[in-house]
Amino acid sequence: MNNASDIIGHWPDLVTFACDVGVSEHCAKKWVSRNSIPGPHWLTIVNKAKARGIQSVTLDALARIAAAKSEVA
Repeated sequence: MNNASDIIGHWPDLVTFACDVGVSEHCAKKWVSRNSIPGPHWLTIVNKAKARGIQSVTLDALARIAAAKSEVA
């Protein structure tokens, strides 16, 4: 996984992701457009992914994406 879209793409659709995470669809779209998922949501995302059987969405994966983004900035 290289970006926020890769993380979110593991869900059936954006609406389902937003509902799982507890944010609006608009908010989730902004995360995709900014290629950034705010840290306070990481644990919820990982837990919801685990509940859906999505093993590749981990705190480590989210941290690597954030670190790569900050290196570019």
